[in-house]
Amino acid sequence: WWSSTFRQAVKTIGRTLLVLAPWTAPVPLTRAWCIWEIFCTVDTDTELRVLLPAAERDAFADALVRDFDSIVQVVCAVDVEKAEAHSDTDRDNIFAAVRETCGFHKLNVAAAGGLRGALALAGAQVLEERNAAGDEALGLAFKLAWLYKDQGKLDEAKAMYERALAGRERTLGADHPHTLGTVNNLAGLLNQVGDAAAAAALRERFGCE
Repeated sequence: WWSSTFRQAVKTIGRTLLVLAPWTAPVPLTRAWCIWEIFCTVDTDTELRVLLPAAERDAFADALVRDFDSIVQVVCAVDVEKAEAHSDTDRDNIFAAVRETCGFHKLNVAAAGGLRGALALAGAQVLEERNAAGDEALGLAFKLAWLYKDQGKLDEAKAMYERALAGRERTLGADHPHTLGTVNNLAGLLNQVGDAAAAAALRERFGCE
């Protein structure tokens, strides 16, 4: 049932909404069936979205801008073997499905990857909703670029690097270390996608070797 009926139901529904409450220690990530649902969502290429109660939203948004790394650690510290279930029988059945389908390590990696993607989307929404342009927001754009790149979403990463670069050049200047660091990261991404000419032109424009 867990490895077939439940998994197919997740795909048929077409979207999984993960409520992070409290976001500093999300209860769903301590529950075996929730982690299994996240894995089924990722494994069936179904949309995974992060939702927050109103009482959590502002604090989460502020933390995204001010302390992004801590959120990544909280949300992506997935370990289904340490998770609990309503009963020992449920836990045993879920673990049996994990062993039959993918194994614990693969499940943890896949679930964490899905969570990173959902987190990146939440971060992008915060940037748009707040129309954020300050240095902290530009730092968030830079970190979202890294997160997208880590997921292989190179177009999204490029857009975030370009956003961070434009903002840092405008607010900090072309020769500021943060600006030049963004130049190097964007140029590296351009080389990765095979656009060496654009990478070279970017480095030349900012006087980078």
